[in-house]
Amino acid sequence: MVLFLLATCDLRLATLLTRSLAQELPTGMAAIPLNPGIIHTDMLSISFGEEAANYTPVSNWVLKAVPFILNLKPKDNGVPLTIH
Repeated sequence: MVLFLLATCDLRLATLLTRSLAQELPTGMAAIPLNPGIIHTDMLSISFGEEAANYTPVSNWVLKAVPFILNLKPKDNGVPLTIH
């Protein structure tokens, strides 16, 4: 519970800081707080053990993430987004 709360606080702080940065950037630049979701990596396997296999493998995540990132627009500046 404490770890989740800390992670939530960190995420909120990161989002707040990114939104503040977004307001200061010149036209043509953007700062977007991007939540990648939970990805099955070696580090996740160490932490979650066999449960890590229930999450998206990196190879599948990349196929979703690259088009998502390449389609970001200036309107996304400062908007928290998640790759699903």
